[in-house]
Amino acid sequence: MNITALKMMAFAFTLNLVSIASAQDQSIELTKETIEKTYEIDKGDKKMPYVVKIKNKEMSPVKLDENDIDKVNQDRVETPEMVTKVISINDDNNDAFDNVIELSYIKEADKDFNIFPAKDGFLIRVKGREFNYSVEDKDYMIEKEDEDFFKVEKAVSSF
Repeated sequence: MNITALKMMAFAFTLNLVSIASAQDQSIELTKETIEKTYEIDKGDKKMPYVVKIKNKEMSPVKLDENDIDKVNQDRVETPEMVTKVISINDDNNDAFDNVIELSYIKEADKDFNIFPAKDGFLIRVKGREFNYSVEDKDYMIEKEDEDFFKVEKAVSSF
């Protein structure tokens, strides 16, 4: 065997180890789905339509038992599955979405996810907890007691 072949084997082995090690710490995405709703805000003499697009991602984080850190076969620790809703809002007549909000909560609550039109935007209700979004103000409100339930990862305006 020549030196080049040995270097290639060492490189392949190292690359394999790095990919296996990094795979242990990453979340596994389980499902994805998209819902699109069109609502209107009554502005007196006219109605302002807006579109809410909701991308649903369910994630199952992989967490290993800290006591098994030096073992080859490590036990997994139960972690709650998370649901992330990427909510895009378009309140004008172009194709670009004006605001994007990433909302996360535990998966067991997702079966109770509902979205409703509200006077100035929309309301998301999950297990009796509420997330209000004002299309006119381009801002959201979460009741103080619900702040630990909803995790807003980012709220980005595109203008």
